[in-house]
Amino acid sequence: MLTKRRLVLAAGSFLLAAATADVGRAQVDEVGPPVGDVCRATFGDRPDAPLALEPVRLIRWALSVQPVSDAALDTNADGTTSLAEKQLALADPDFCARPGRSCTAEDAEALRSRRNAILVWINAGGGAHYRFERVRVPTPAERQDRAHLDPAFDLPGEAVQLGEMLNVPADFVRASCYPAGDAQAVASALPALPAPPAPADADAASPDAAGEPEPFLLAYIPRPRLEGFRLAATPDDLSADRGQLSTITPAEITLNSDRRARTGSVYARAAAGYAFDLGRDDGTSTSILPFALFERQEDNGRRTIDKVGAGSSLIGRRHGPAGRLDEVSVSPLYTTDTRADIQVGTFKLRYTPTLGTDSAFPLGQPVDLGWARAILHADLLTDVGEVYSTGGDDTALTAGTFVRPGGRVRGRIRGADDSVLSQFEVDGSLRYLYGAVGEPDHIAMFETGLSFVFPNQDHYRVRASYAHGSDEDTLEEQQVWRVSLGVRF
Repeated sequence: MLTKRRLVLAAGSFLLAAATADVGRAQVDEVGPPVGDVCRATFGDRPDAPLALEPVRLIRWALSVQPVSDAALDTNADGTTSLAEKQLALADPDFCARPGRSCTAEDAEALRSRRNAILVWINAGGGAHYRFERVRVPTPAERQDRAHLDPAFDLPGEAVQLGEMLNVPADFVRASCYPAGDAQAVASALPALPAPPAPADADAASPDAAGEPEPFLLAYIPRPRLEGFRLAATPDDLSADRGQLSTITPAEITLNSDRRARTGSVYARAAAGYAFDLGRDDGTSTSILPFALFERQEDNGRRTIDKVGAGSSLIGRRHGPAGRLDEVSVSPLYTTDTRADIQVGTFKLRYTPTLGTDSAFPLGQPVDLGWARAILHADLLTDVGEVYSTGGDDTALTAGTFVRPGGRVRGRIRGADDSVLSQFEVDGSLRYLYGAVGEPDHIAMFETGLSFVFPNQDHYRVRASYAHGSDEDTLEEQQVWRVSLGVRF
């Protein structure tokens, strides 16, 4: 009797275990997002060929299941949420705890849930409908440049690093999709990850290789497409990366009044435009940006700068390894004064290169100094134009053709996010153009300033500055101190 009862219990336990195993297998088989939501047919493939997982669709799917507020995803407080920012939010397990984040409790829970769901899918090797293949391992420089590839986001046992899966474009992980199920994906064990190559020099080992986490970047620097409304100080600033908003010189206005001396001064400059993205192809992108500009300075009732203008920039960008982003701009520009006495046509050429953080001079890349972040830019410039009307004898212009090659160097240092200096920034720039054809022999302008940037809002700042040199269009000399309010978008 007892033996019979034991046999019945054993049989029941076996059936229950088998049923549980079937349920668990079904859950693993169905793990991951719906194939139709995140996969697409690859160009030129046969009808029976596997589909390709598209990281952009994966990000959109993850945030559509449990929406997250735009305020939480806006990592650089520029009023927009790019795909790059969404990548970081999904990859960073401590995203909402970072300084400056605006996550609600619902945002934090939604991001945690979405990230965990994707991790379960990755750890299951993709389940029945996906197969992952790691194309290559990112280099330390690539990890440092792309915040969502930070090794700190990689948890032990993950089949594919989450940041790599979300990378746009996907150049580290290839994922194939099988709507009807893939026998090999179901039967195979979790894919093994190849160990990253050991550094040639022990001193060159990354911090995480020594057991210490790689420091998180002070600010995430996404590189969104060049499109949308722009407001800044000069046309060159309009095309600057809005992911690096604090490096852009804002439109500004200064008002001073001395009632005893009955004198006053005003200075204002602004450039506004709208960028149209013309598309991307094999690492390059092109945009067109029509714009208008205005600059006026009066001192004791005498106009020293009076300039309005309109033009358009054709901007080409080339995205390279290790965060490189070289930019070439061609800008026809017409400038005059408010009375239309001065008439100048200029064809402006600009080349702005970037160099990786591992170079001796990492141009265009933020450098972590510990207590601050520094960034240095360099531009090659050439102005070719014609002065059609000088505006009379009281101006510095000379009629005729001019050709002025030269360059410009710009640099900024801002306090680290977690320091008392986080709202303060020191900047400086030097521009020099040589008069190869026409007058004058050369044009130079030096400018430096100290800014207070409003907390959690890089769009606005108050700046005390000093400028000495010649305006590049009116050629008027200036040597002034200013305290101004700046706005940039």
